[in-house]
Amino acid sequence: MLENDLTANVEVKRKVNINLGGKTLTGNLSYNTTDAGSILLSNGTVTGNLTVDTPNVSFTNSATVNGTTTITDVANNTFTNNGLLKGMVNLNDLNGARFVNNGTLDNGLNINTSAETKLEGSFAQVTISNNGKIILDGTIETLNAEQDVVIEGGSVEEVKGNGSVSLDAKTPEVEIKDNVTIKVSKTYDGKTYEFYGVQARILLTAEELQDVEEGDQVVVSLLEGEKVVATSTSKKELGDMFVNKFAGEEFYASTLFVPNAEPGFYPSGSWTTTAWADAEKPTGLKVEIKREEKVVYSVTSSIPLNENFVDADSTKPLSWEEILEFNKPLQQGE
Repeated sequence: MLENDLTANVEVKRKVNINLGGKTLTGNLSYNTTDAGSILLSNGTVTGNLTVDTPNVSFTNSATVNGTTTITDVANNTFTNNGLLKGMVNLNDLNGARFVNNGTLDNGLNINTSAETKLEGSFAQVTISNNGKIILDGTIETLNAEQDVVIEGGSVEEVKGNGSVSLDAKTPEVEIKDNVTIKVSKTYDGKTYEFYGVQARILLTAEELQDVEEGDQVVVSLLEGEKVVATSTSKKELGDMFVNKFAGEEFYASTLFVPNAEPGFYPSGSWTTTAWADAEKPTGLKVEIKREEKVVYSVTSSIPLNENFVDADSTKPLSWEEILEFNKPLQQGE
């Protein structure tokens, strides 16, 4: 137990509990030992970084750590936090890890290992920095997927990032193919109407379609940065949605977003699309699969808007400025 506050960088090379005695260690604390058993850090504050490299020790933190916490290796794959970790927590255990959170992680948990990771407890923010798999017994409020990840169990409230996230072992994985400016023509009662907008093109292969369950829905969101500015939700069974063929490739679906238009302005028998008001140039797409109102798959792409697209109807490239010109918001009195 510390009798007084201490200013030092401390390296521990054997299995020993440290009771800070309500005092403050000003500096870094690192554990580096192959001893077996368990270690408890408790009752005080470490102002610097905490590093844990204890391949034969299960580690429990019940202290406050102001700096970065780095977990390199722990025994039985277990690190338990009952305290307050104010800095980023980096989980780098290449053998796989079990992280139990009963305390507070102010800056979230960064998982940087491809080995299977078990998470227990509540997590405000988790970042995925390496392709991998998570067994979740608890909740994640925000998952930032920088790489692809499969999550089994638990609950994830919000997904961000450009990695794909599968929240069910048998989930169809959608691929975002393109995001284009386009003119679409539709004929009603012998009259042809032209619509100018942004079309999202997504792909679900024949193999992935085998994982579709009855009632699954696909939700396409148009993004400006991380902000969702409009969504389009499928009305039909997914097997009846992914039936288009583009450039010789099958199993496409597409949905059109018209800027500065009211809901339903562009009539579609396949999609329900929200309004896109005060439109600015979109920066990406997000696609989710919903099963019984729960998101079970999510992928986000910062794919740039393709302003060079042409097809049989949209015979010349359309710039974003031209799309806006065709869809000027009506001014009062017009």
